[in-house]
Amino acid sequence: TEDYHWERRTNFLLCVAVYKIAKYKCLQIRHELYYESVASLYY
Repeated sequence: TEDYHWERRTNFLLCVAVYKIAKYKCLQIRHELYYESVASLYY
């Protein structure tokens, strides 16, 4: 049915959004750890 298809698409978009947010957070944390380790080398 059309309803089922729409639900699947919504779930897919939700998954994509969650994935992108998680990836962004992961990159942020990695950058912070990287800068901290670099800073500890110089200071």
